[in-house]
Amino acid sequence: MRKFKLMFDKDKEIEWLNAMCQNGWALKRFKYGLYTFEPCVPGEYVFDTDLNDNVLTLSSGYRELLKEMDIEFLCCSGFWFLVRRKASYGPLELYTDYESKMASTARSATCSRPSPSWSFS
Repeated sequence: MRKFKLMFDKDKEIEWLNAMCQNGWALKRFKYGLYTFEPCVPGEYVFDTDLNDNVLTLSSGYRELLKEMDIEFLCCSGFWFLVRRKASYGPLELYTDYESKMASTARSATCSRPSPSWSFS
């Protein structure tokens, strides 16, 4: 299934992706507002997003780290990347210590997106 949706709030986007997964549709690809979903067991995955470490790309070192944490890299889109992990592994947290979480929040604030969203199914 494909859905076109322009999301400008990363937290709302992740909330929506996780809700889609709860309904049996897991994100597989994303490009220019077009989300491609595949059928899954409801709630099979959890999703997250963050800023790329190399401006428009994600370094191979970061990808390896994600792989070691059983996190599947899905795609880069602009300055951001999307990942998913099996929900059976527990919550998906890219940053687990306070300093890293604060640094991520500060970086995200510099690349914040306006909050409206449009969708077409």
